[in-house]
Amino acid sequence: MMTKIAYVDGRPDLIKTEMLDALISKGKLKMFHRAGGWAIVGRDKLRGADGTYKGQKRRLMDDKNCECKKIEEV
Repeated sequence: MMTKIAYVDGRPDLIKTEMLDALISKGKLKMFHRAGGWAIVGRDKLRGADGTYKGQKRRLMDDKNCECKKIEEV
């Protein structure tokens, strides 16, 4: 899969998604596009190198394991 990015100098590009982590860790990216829109490196929460998300859980869960509000409560 391909991902839209912008380098720190502002140049846009389209890269293979598997290159994303390496470019972020080398400090070469200003931002990249993901499902929720543009993510700004150094400002927005990103997944760790192991692929886990350490931010707040935002998806609604079923009643058995619910950590979030139901849709009616939001």
